[in-house]
Amino acid sequence: MLYEKPPFPSLDSHAHLIAERAAISALLRSFCREIGVRQSLVAMLPPQPHGPFPAPLRRAPEILQIVMTEARDTILIGVQAASATQDYLFCTSPYRRHGRRFEAIDWRQLARMIYATTARLLDAPANEEILDQTANSVAITTRLVAHRLAHPVAIDGTRGMADYLRSEGGLIFGHALHPTPKSRQGIEIGLMARYSPETGCPFDLNYVAVRRDRLWTRAADTTTAVERIARCLPPGLIDDEWVSLPVHPIQAQKLRRTSAMARAIRSGWLRDLGVIPKAYHATSSVRTLFDPGDPFFLKLSLDIRMTNCVRKNAEYELEGAVAATCLIRERKAEFALAFPDCIILEEPASLSAEAPASWSAQDRRTLIEGLGLILRQSLVPFTPADVTPIVAGALFSPGIGNENSGIRIIRGATPATDIADWFGSYVRLLLPPVLYGYFHQGVIFEPHLQNVVVGLRLRRPSHVYLRDFEGVKITGLAAVPAFNDLGARAREALSYTADQGWCRIAYCLFVNNFCEAIHQLSQGDRTLVALLWDEVASAIAAFQRDYGTQESQDRLIPLLRGAPFPAKTMLTTRFQRRADRESGYVDLVNPMGA
Repeated sequence: MLYEKPPFPSLDSHAHLIAERAAISALLRSFCREIGVRQSLVAMLPPQPHGPFPAPLRRAPEILQIVMTEARDTILIGVQAASATQDYLFCTSPYRRHGRRFEAIDWRQLARMIYATTARLLDAPANEEILDQTANSVAITTRLVAHRLAHPVAIDGTRGMADYLRSEGGLIFGHALHPTPKSRQGIEIGLMARYSPETGCPFDLNYVAVRRDRLWTRAADTTTAVERIARCLPPGLIDDEWVSLPVHPIQAQKLRRTSAMARAIRSGWLRDLGVIPKAYHATSSVRTLFDPGDPFFLKLSLDIRMTNCVRKNAEYELEGAVAATCLIRERKAEFALAFPDCIILEEPASLSAEAPASWSAQDRRTLIEGLGLILRQSLVPFTPADVTPIVAGALFSPGIGNENSGIRIIRGATPATDIADWFGSYVRLLLPPVLYGYFHQGVIFEPHLQNVVVGLRLRRPSHVYLRDFEGVKITGLAAVPAFNDLGARAREALSYTADQGWCRIAYCLFVNNFCEAIHQLSQGDRTLVALLWDEVASAIAAFQRDYGTQESQDRLIPLLRGAPFPAKTMLTTRFQRRADRESGYVDLVNPMGA
């Protein structure tokens, strides 16, 4: 890399430098993909060893040039190679050019320029909130990087659940094309770091006891939600009158400040039990917790805005997770027969507390959302002893100063393999079941990098796990009688048209997952990029041959011929303060058509 290095940096300044580079990369990649390319503001300049540029730019293999509409400035930054999908590897600081003058700029100056240009091009008012969220993201990333520099960990790919837990904390920089990837607002940074998966610290939970007549539950079968949660709780927390629910420590602090919880305690049907010893580990979503000895993950509410959303379990989400489990179970035998190495982690139960109907809607919502939890199957029972599960996002994310975990694991695979062969194995495990679910069963999984776990045997892909039903959608929901009893909001959240479903599948699978994986594994090697996309094309062709329908032909054959991918708009969605579900898509060049 050609980045300028400060002499003898302290740990904190080095961590901030790394966090700043990550922020600059995310800002530029998201702006170029969503706005710059579409507005013809982006150009690649050939090497300029003798050009009128600062020395770092003259040494760069290529230079990315972006015209900012505000003040007619231009941003120039060195890249290792051009990228049709805006998957750049930056190798210098960004420079602002105004006339003949060049100025190296930091992330904050860059963000102001990008957000001002975004406002002008979208004809939208300025948004200072997103700058604050970007600053929060950089500050949190700095804290997490500093911790990782002081306490380095490596994912070996052979150490079972120890490596799995490390991988849950492996997404140090978050979403690579999100302007505020690690933003976690509404809580002090040090406290947030204490409970973040990146620091790897186990912690105990708070608990509340709910009188059974005020307990809200849903279950996918005759095993009740209470019977399931009992298998995860410390001893003595359930009896004939009371059922205890775990609460994230941060959420417990927030709930104690609400009038709704105070009133429930005064009314005698809720008890605050405080902290009870039983250690859990945070997973990459922060609020979903794991104890390897439990049969379920605990997906808890956390009233904090992280990236796009406040991470509370709304009542319709508590309903929807269990309803999606019921529908997937109806199709699971067929699915498992076709794809035995793809494991779907069900969410068979959810629980919360329900205030009396006489209470205000706000107080009732505060409690059912604030105390809501979803039980997700643990992956331990589905993992053979010789398989190590690794979160895909940790395999395909940049490391801190060294190569990413994916490349290191591939180099240690047995028998020896090359990157293209290894990646092809991964694609052949993930692509067919995801497409089959959509084309044959009307189930839309959300296979982005955080929702896919890869099982490695001898460091080679052997299994994939699909998790988190929050993003699962169903086509043709009106024709499913079992869903008639769902609340209107839950039905709306679960239901997608075929076109909506295809955009979600195509984005999560081809753009968020494969595109970023190829970016990280190829490290700018254009020949390798082409080979990896050939593996994707081969898997698509094989799926159409083995499982094809007329609908799949209409969707997939155009992709093989170079039809664009739908890329989700992270920057513009956040800038316009829209909910994540209102995100749009822009066309992204499809390298398979090259």
